[in-house]
Amino acid sequence: MKENPDSANNLEDKLKESLSQIEKYEEFSVPDLAFFEQMVAEETSRNKRQLAKELALFGVIAAAVLFCVAAMLIRLPSVFVILQAPVLIGAILFLYKHHRKEGEWNDT
Repeated sequence: MKENPDSANNLEDKLKESLSQIEKYEEFSVPDLAFFEQMVAEETSRNKRQLAKELALFGVIAAAVLFCVAAMLIRLPSVFVILQAPVLIGAILFLYKHHRKEGEWNDT
């Protein structure tokens, strides 16, 4: 069954007209590029500040641990040597349990 070319053109014109009316109601606004650049700059700045805080905290904790270990080694070497065994065993057990939970080591 052949369609009438006039009715096909008429239908196409009606569709185009309807779509243009819909587009009038919908206004698409594209944000300015400067807005996104500012947002990225703020996020980058915030990330850098957070990293600096974390690194400073890590440095302070590391210095405190090293100071305590050095002080114990100098003042009480026997206690330092005695504490090495439980710390080593604790570290091994922690790693074993952690890897066992992850499924890397299966004891069957």
